[in-house]
Amino acid sequence: MGRLATALTAAEVSRRSNLAMGQTLGLLKPTVQSLTPVASGGTRSRIYSRLTGSAPNLTGVVASPDAYFANIEYGRRPGARMPPEDPITRWGRYRGILEASAIFAVRRAIGRRGIKGKFVMKQAVGLSISRIRSYWTTAFSGGWV
Repeated sequence: MGRLATALTAAEVSRRSNLAMGQTLGLLKPTVQSLTPVASGGTRSRIYSRLTGSAPNLTGVVASPDAYFANIEYGRRPGARMPPEDPITRWGRYRGILEASAIFAVRRAIGRRGIKGKFVMKQAVGLSISRIRSYWTTAFSGGWV
């Protein structure tokens, strides 16, 4: 690591961190959205980003309020309980599956077989990491020699 050429004030560190984190979230949110599978588009449209705190405790979040987003990211293990009826019914309605027996069969199959994770968050970071590094490097260049 280089040596500090000029001391940065706490306010300047906070300003630069906010800039870099804002750029990072501005890149990650649409990347996650584009990688998220679409049934009706609702999950994709509810993905949000949020910046809280200030340096050195600055936090950037890209997330979904949908409880089942964890299943999209990580999947479901085989042999788990059947998923809740409501999300599968909404998915079925979008796909033209209206019969309760068909929805039950889908839920049972998911419970028995599980589903593979899509790892959209992990993929988004992997696809974006070089640009994220450049945002942070650029934000703090000039302070290090």
